[in-house]
Amino acid sequence: MPNATFIDWDSGHEDIPAQISARAPFDLIVSRRGPTSVIQHLPALAAADSHFLYAGPRDADLLEEIAVKLKVVNWQVTWSAVTRAHGFLPTFEDYALYSECNALPVSRVAFGAMTTARGFPFVETRCVIVATSV
Repeated sequence: MPNATFIDWDSGHEDIPAQISARAPFDLIVSRRGPTSVIQHLPALAAADSHFLYAGPRDADLLEEIAVKLKVVNWQVTWSAVTRAHGFLPTFEDYALYSECNALPVSRVAFGAMTTARGFPFVETRCVIVATSV
């Protein structure tokens, strides 16, 4: 992606790193795991007319939580959606990796009991939120 910078930062436990603050303001700030901690930093990081995008796990329960936190920093949700994708994990290794990445228990018994000819069934739920400053 031309002119894009990707930086891994734990905004809930760390101050804004120098490499980030030196490049601010940003036109787009993306959070894909924990959207609530970076929101407090939007006024310091975002350019005028920029956007905040969250795309990560959770369901519609997250929408109200995010809207409240955005309001505190004078931002608002402009678009949101919750998506669900159904799929199958064909091997135990795929199931184990999926489980570990989603902080779920790994069990050969559960894998064997629920696996069909297509694999282990799963459902991914994702909440997507777009916000802008007010």
